[in-house]
Amino acid sequence: MLPKNETRGVTRRDVLGVAAGLGAGAVLGVLGSGAIGVGPWWPGREREPEQLPAGERLTVLSGRDETTNHQRRLLVETWNALHPDRPAQMVELSGNADLAWATLHTAAQERDPRYDVYNLDIPWIPQFAALGYLRPLDDVDTDGFVVGPREAGRWDGRLWALPFNTDVGLLYYRPSLLERAGVPLADQAAAITTWDDLLDVARGVRELGLAAGGIALQLADYEGFTVHVLELLLGSGARPVTADGDPRVAEDSRTRRVLELLGNRLSDDTVLSDSLTFDESASLDAFVAGRTAFLRHWPVAHRTLSGVSGLDVAVAPLPGGGLLGGQSLAVSAWSRYPVAAQELAEFLTGERSQQILRERGGFAAARPEPYYDRVGATPDPQAATLLAALQDAHRRPALVHWSRFSDAFHGFLHRAYDSGQAPDLDALQERLDTAVSGRTRT
Repeated sequence: MLPKNETRGVTRRDVLGVAAGLGAGAVLGVLGSGAIGVGPWWPGREREPEQLPAGERLTVLSGRDETTNHQRRLLVETWNALHPDRPAQMVELSGNADLAWATLHTAAQERDPRYDVYNLDIPWIPQFAALGYLRPLDDVDTDGFVVGPREAGRWDGRLWALPFNTDVGLLYYRPSLLERAGVPLADQAAAITTWDDLLDVARGVRELGLAAGGIALQLADYEGFTVHVLELLLGSGARPVTADGDPRVAEDSRTRRVLELLGNRLSDDTVLSDSLTFDESASLDAFVAGRTAFLRHWPVAHRTLSGVSGLDVAVAPLPGGGLLGGQSLAVSAWSRYPVAAQELAEFLTGERSQQILRERGGFAAARPEPYYDRVGATPDPQAATLLAALQDAHRRPALVHWSRFSDAFHGFLHRAYDSGQAPDLDALQERLDTAVSGRTRT
């Protein structure tokens, strides 16, 4: 899909360049006037939003704003310039996902009317919806979103959240090391289209002594382990969880094969064994230091890698597709101003907001338009890779008890791999069955 609202050859970077350095009111004048050929910020709405009493504000409860120069906060300020009669604020929580979830869950559980919009990590949406904490978004035009991020906000047949920013696993690699391992530059993309091929090339790099290991993953004992092993499984054609959310790691023969293969590749450093201690930061450091030829990471790593002098690096979609990440905006069931809150969520996830979050905030957009510059043009190579990865990405299992599933999954498998033992998948199956049911093991 190409941008729909650009005319007369004006580029999105032109818009951002004119708006750079201006206050929220000036940004409104540039982006909302239509004087340079851009459309309105969001479509008109028949329902009238509530008028807030003096001193009241719509409140977005969110994790820490990690965009460059706090672009999320600036978008809220721009909303306020547009709507002085229903201003908004963003209340930021801990950058730690578990602590942020606990605060959001407590606010929803206590039916706290002070919070109108929740910024939820996408695995949390099914639970919040199932518990009645959210209002369904039945009248939102969602055609402009990339399908995967959009559908991540859907549970039990209804839409509950709109994608604020998205994320997907990518493969970074060092072309010079692959060339020295006998893979010519022109053949490298074709040589890493499956996980089996990727691990073969990575093992060749390690066996030639070109790096300590083949690939760095984030396999410390935390949720990142769950995400990255699920990527490996789904990208290899395994189906460890059914569409209905039932684990089947013990029954699926391909899941068994891939989990056994991962253990073998950790033992010979094809997957750098230190990956069992790595989070995102540590794995990035190992790749920059030249310890591996490959790195699995999120799009945000590109900013760091592109700033390292003398580092040759290329990026590709993960073999078989990465796993979607990101955050989505949902309207609290306890909001006193649900129409205004939904309008705020639509504004923050609209095309113009998505463009700013990508171009100036460094986040992956959930709409395709920000990856293009002009109508009819193609994205730059890095943007094209990211857009393709998003379009082919896998959704996380839509589990009401995702956190319990993840804890059981990474806790059990990490212990097995760390001890050098083959995991007992029948025992893992039992733990996962308990976790997705919401029960606690005794």
